[in-house]
Amino acid sequence: MSDVFISYSRLDKDFVGKLRDALANNKQDVWIDWESIAASQLWWQEIRKGIDKANNFVLILSPNSMASPICQMEIEYARQIGKRIIPVVHAEFDRKACLMSIAERLAVDDETATREIWGSRQAHDIYDANVAAIKPINYFFFKADADFITRFDDLLDIINTDPVHKEKHTTLGLRAAEWDRRKRDVSFLLLGSELTDAEHWQQDAATDKEPLPTALQTAYISASRRSSNRRRVATISGIVIAGAAVIFAGGASLVGINAVNQVATATIEQGEAVIAQRTAVAQADAAKQESQNARGQVAVAEVTLTSVPPVLTAVALALADAEVEQEIGLQLANASLSMADQDMVSALQIVDSLVDRFPQKSLAYLSRALIFMNSNKMDEALADYNKALALDPNNAIAYSNRGSLYSNLAEYDKAIADYTRSIELDPTDPSTYYNRGATYSDMEAYDKALADMNKVIELDPTDDKSYHNRANIYRYMSEYPSALADANKAIELNPDEPLYYATLGDIYMDMEAYDQALEYYQVYLNAAGDNPDPTVVEQVQAIEAELGRTPIATMTATK
Repeated sequence: MSDVFISYSRLDKDFVGKLRDALANNKQDVWIDWESIAASQLWWQEIRKGIDKANNFVLILSPNSMASPICQMEIEYARQIGKRIIPVVHAEFDRKACLMSIAERLAVDDETATREIWGSRQAHDIYDANVAAIKPINYFFFKADADFITRFDDLLDIINTDPVHKEKHTTLGLRAAEWDRRKRDVSFLLLGSELTDAEHWQQDAATDKEPLPTALQTAYISASRRSSNRRRVATISGIVIAGAAVIFAGGASLVGINAVNQVATATIEQGEAVIAQRTAVAQADAAKQESQNARGQVAVAEVTLTSVPPVLTAVALALADAEVEQEIGLQLANASLSMADQDMVSALQIVDSLVDRFPQKSLAYLSRALIFMNSNKMDEALADYNKALALDPNNAIAYSNRGSLYSNLAEYDKAIADYTRSIELDPTDPSTYYNRGATYSDMEAYDKALADMNKVIELDPTDDKSYHNRANIYRYMSEYPSALADANKAIELNPDEPLYYATLGDIYMDMEAYDQALEYYQVYLNAAGDNPDPTVVEQVQAIEAELGRTPIATMTATK
């Protein structure tokens, strides 16, 4: 990543060289083509990479640069990827003269490579589009007769404005472009705190930040959130606190924290009955003893439990475990509430304390692993899941949770192995089938994904999310009648979820039933309010263009 990309004409090299040296002396990382492209490399590909990785695109405006086909292509590409452009006027330029020069230069035999990239487009189209795009930006005048030091200091201030925002724009631009190049593979999406940070950046940028998020960046962030919401995150089940459920800000839910599990409760009830019986026997013995003493007999009957029945031992252990589980559950709830308040330090302190107090309890490590996962501390979470399984090798929840972690890291084979082991230990938990099915879907193993979603619906036929997920699987398999049936079933179960209407639109879009697709997309857009998924907006525009309702003009460089 560089601080500045300089777009210029070689005919202005003296000025640009002086500017480049001044920037370097002020600790600015500068990308400039005479030192950044090796002779053997494809020059246009390397120029594009240089623009991609720069936080600022400094455009030296002069008759020479505006008459250069390559400079025009650089400006166009910087616009297309939403780069922050700083126009630096070094000398005034004339449109007619520049257009004539561009045409002449493209006609030269030595410019074959440039002509191939330029394509058949008209010079005035690109030139006018570029000028129109930079015209609203405040030009910075840095002419030959200006005091260099004074003007340079002012330019440096502009370059250094809001560096954090610009760096994030560059980083997200690179990641979104890679995701797009990889056919929008889910393994390239944002996770955890990265996703949260990106959403905050997007919200901040909507105020008065420059540059604004691009359509691709917005689609990338939205796809990351949809993927995050689609997967049921790791859960701890089996213990409940006062019947309350705690929801993490990142979307994970901790369901059912119970003071005493059913087995322990049954054992305790059995033990209490035994204790009552033994107490009655002891009281009878004491009464007998008093009667004997009254008759002057010396013998003393001892009321002692010399042999403790196994059930009483089980009761003692169950009570102890119940107290520990209750304490861990309470503290985990406190940690999750701290996370909901964005107090990550307190949340981690609470679960660290749990592990310190109960180092031999797998549940303590499971609790801390959940907090680590929702803090995007994946290495730490993995270590805790491994420790939990070392303490309790048959813990189905630990395997399921670790599977979710592996799936989030796109280590799909490990995720499938853990989900499968969890199902072997507990074949009745629908969330594990759901997560394994979602992972199979990410792997494009749709037959296996479908089998798991069928099992989820068998275990819980009222789960709208499972019908929605199965609808998408059927869609990917081009089994559109089944996809439509499941999408409609999801809506029947939860008519207030906007995403389900968008999915119906997607299915009809794939079927080329454009009127129906528009109908459901419109329902989604009405429900989504001010923050619709940009992908849906793009789909609507594409359909309208296909139907000839709204002409959409796009301009892309021929490569």
